[in-house]
Amino acid sequence: MAWSGLTFGVGVGESCQGWADSAKGEGGFGYVPALPPTALRSVRPGERGGRSGGLRPGRQARTGGHQAGGSPTKRAGRPSGLRLGRKACEPATRRAPRPPGGILDHGRRRRASSARLAPAILEPGRRQATTRIEAETLPGQPVEGHDLADGATLYILPAPRFRTTHLLLAFRQTLSEDTVTSGALLPRVLRRGTRRWPDRPALDGHLEDLYGASLRTDATKTGDQQVIEAAFSCPVPESLAAMGAGQGVALLTELFSDPAPPGPTRGTGDGLSPVYVSEEKDGLARDQAAISDDRMSYAHYRCLAEMCRGEPNALHSLGRSADLDGIDPTNLDEFRRLLLATAPLTAYLAGPVDDRVRAQVAESLESGLARWAETAVAAGKPGAPRSIAPALRSISPSALHPRPDREREIIEPADVEQARLVIGLQTGTALGHDDYPVQVLYNGLLGGFVHSRLFRRIREEAGLAYYAWSRLISTKGIILISCGIQEAAYGQAVGLVRRELEALARGDFTEAEFEATRNSVLAAAKARLDSPGALIYGHLERVVAGQTPREIAPWRDLAKVTAGEVREFARRPVIDTIYLLGRGVSRQGEAPRRADKEAKQP
Repeated sequence: MAWSGLTFGVGVGESCQGWADSAKGEGGFGYVPALPPTALRSVRPGERGGRSGGLRPGRQARTGGHQAGGSPTKRAGRPSGLRLGRKACEPATRRAPRPPGGILDHGRRRRASSARLAPAILEPGRRQATTRIEAETLPGQPVEGHDLADGATLYILPAPRFRTTHLLLAFRQTLSEDTVTSGALLPRVLRRGTRRWPDRPALDGHLEDLYGASLRTDATKTGDQQVIEAAFSCPVPESLAAMGAGQGVALLTELFSDPAPPGPTRGTGDGLSPVYVSEEKDGLARDQAAISDDRMSYAHYRCLAEMCRGEPNALHSLGRSADLDGIDPTNLDEFRRLLLATAPLTAYLAGPVDDRVRAQVAESLESGLARWAETAVAAGKPGAPRSIAPALRSISPSALHPRPDREREIIEPADVEQARLVIGLQTGTALGHDDYPVQVLYNGLLGGFVHSRLFRRIREEAGLAYYAWSRLISTKGIILISCGIQEAAYGQAVGLVRRELEALARGDFTEAEFEATRNSVLAAAKARLDSPGALIYGHLERVVAGQTPREIAPWRDLAKVTAGEVREFARRPVIDTIYLLGRGVSRQGEAPRRADKEAKQP
């Protein structure tokens, strides 16, 4: 099948993000999800919902990514109370305050809002048929695969519609308590400089010389794997595309093979700079301590950690704070060398590509692989050169989350005004399975859009939730349902979620709902063609799942899904874990159930 991973809803800060920060437009890094606008921020009673302000659900307080561009220009500040444009000096018009009640108001305003949404979203007609025909005939994005070495692969996505060349080098390792913290710290240190450009000003000056190129390093989590990556983008003229791509690959490979050394003078010595390691350890420690500051993201992480206890996916992408004291420049450099020796390398090139660009990038990568082979070390034997090839077959694809033997409920006390309810479902279907497109449609009906069951029943009709949506963890076969509620409504909210799951299991949805969902899903899938980040990370997600598609065209399989297939699939998902982050007084006369203290620590 010409299928590439498609995820709806915002990520939990654990999937590959990459260019999504600059190519949003996903839940990852450029996934272009179809998410209810009200899910983009936590709306309090009396406030207006919408896209302005707030955090995206599942966004962590930065996952260790460091991004800099060659043009460090600052955005012009917007004067408070003024609007920009032709009437820049005219005070902005303020809307009259809304009456009390907010989203819990059951009055005419709420019903009128739903009435306006319903005809536009739920009415099937000629447009639906046109959308399906377009999806079946729309050409996909070709993917060219080139094996550079045993375990190192270059994927080329020729896309002349983009004016910028995008490069990504991604090393993958199975999440492990022994290496996850080093994996989170290493890209932070590497971004500080190389032997030729040993500090940020020198490196940023080099990027400026490359037509204002940008460079980013990051460590993220996708399924059971940690992805340690470096990304480069360069808006070079078409006549210089080969040169720009070649210099980009050279810079990315140099980050890993020749990081900024610790010598007393610039560019001298071997290993990693103690100053950079110490500073980045402090920064990582602050980010780890701030994980719980974003309550929504923290609740998603905690629910997944409880669901996947004992699985690699239970670890946080930022690692564990207790491990930082044991990391020093020496053992972090040994980790870097071991990564070069044993981790599979997945490289991507996307943008205006011709034969010259292909040849230049392949040649630069081959040269980088040769340098890595000379500097890589065998595990436990620092300084011993080795060939890269033998160890690069060891990583396993992300595993499907097993079916639970019982339903678990966890209530974690926290000083919050708005309780976070997260319900994890096990579906038994992951990315790459034949019925994965059916699962995407099922999730869309459940909570992927503003016309979905959770949003309409729990938020709009019952007025119990500040937001209500669901999203797929595609590599694990998990659906997360997320709601922001008043804690007193915990039991009622869980009951409504169960009722909607049971209704879908009975096949209780209309043709209008199904058509509206399919149209929304197809629109989001086709929008991936407009984002190089969405294309690259969607394909990388498939690689993590053990797939290697040669074309990205998920809309074709989505267009073939029938309502009957969704009704059959809807009987499979089961509730695995119910997690509530609240003050701990959810039900009268019942003490809160506390999660294990060790399990809560990232």
